Amino acid sequence: MDFLWTTIQVKDMKDSLKFYQDIVELSIQKRFNPNDDTEIVFLSDGDTKIELIDVKNKVNISFGNDISLGFQVDSVDSMIKKLKEYGNEPETDIIQPTPNIKFFYTRDPNGLKIQFVENIWNIKWEYAYQSAILSFFYLLYNYYTKWIIKIEFLLYLFENAFLQNYLNHYDKQ
Repeated sequence: MDFLWTTIQVKDMKDSLKFYQDIVELSIQKRFNPNDDTEIVFLSDGDTKIELIDVKNKVNISFGNDISLGFQVDSVDSMIKKLKEYGNEPETDIIQPTPNIKFFYTRDPNGLKIQFVENIWNIKWEYAYQSAILSFFYLLYNYYTKWIIKIEFLLYLFENAFLQNYLNHYDKQ
């Protein structure tokens, strides 16, 4: 079974689209009105899919404090700066429960809790992986280079010994 999308009832489609396009960097994939009172917009960046639904004259839209949407970012510090430029303040300070992850929470225009996560482990792992590959090829290069030099030296000695033996043989005649 595949997870398809998260549906969010919005208070104002314009404000919600601005947040999810400008801050979360999702693109509109589909936009339609199934009837006169409802607008539906699907946003995506590939794997992440969100459905925004704006029902006209809907009075109450409520999200619990125990539900949040989490988005991975390259840098939580950069995201906080971007949010502040947008006019949205983080709801929490940066939280770092382990050395490998840090995050913070904010709210979208509808009051839904949004979590922005910097996964430090992936960044370090990527560099460690690249370093391991480079080290492997360096060792391989050095190993084979030494063997090639040894083989060339042995060939040189063999050729000289053969030549010396050949010359000694014909000098005696």
